[in-house]
Amino acid sequence: MADDSKVISLQRHLDKREGGVARKGLAGADPSPEKLPGQLIWLHCPVCNTYEFTELPIPGGRRHRVCGAVVEEVAVDIDVRAEFTIAELNLMRLKELRQMIGEHIARVEEYKVRLGTIAGQTPRPYNINQDTPTALPIAEMDRLGLFISQALHNPQARFAPQGAVPPRGATDPDPDEGGPTPA
Repeated sequence: MADDSKVISLQRHLDKREGGVARKGLAGADPSPEKLPGQLIWLHCPVCNTYEFTELPIPGGRRHRVCGAVVEEVAVDIDVRAEFTIAELNLMRLKELRQMIGEHIARVEEYKVRLGTIAGQTPRPYNINQDTPTALPIAEMDRLGLFISQALHNPQARFAPQGAVPPRGATDPDPDEGGPTPA
């Protein structure tokens, strides 16, 4: 009889469950606690009132490429490893968000197809301008800033809790009106 059992790594399971960052660390990470000192140079153009940063100090000063004004410079002491680690964590989060946004795009495109099926044609949107959201049945805005319509908002509230009697007309037609029972 062949042994079909599979060896399961607890560490691998925990890494998958927790995203892997806390236990596994970042790829190529150096476990030593030594800081790597460095400087980040902040630049301010007093004419354009813009801010930029650079890694290169210029002892004689520099001019803003846009307007030609002499820019102000302030050096900030940093732990380069800490800043690099923060950048890595942010990049990981942005990649997760990119995947989440891709999934949202697919859902919204599918919803538009279904709305077309409901209408029997491809509907045209109302004119869109900055006042459009106030004229539409929008229930809330999600964490990505996307609008949630009243029709899509809080679907669980449309169903009776387990064991409760559903509201009249929620699943059965009014007996006085007849008609088919919805599925």
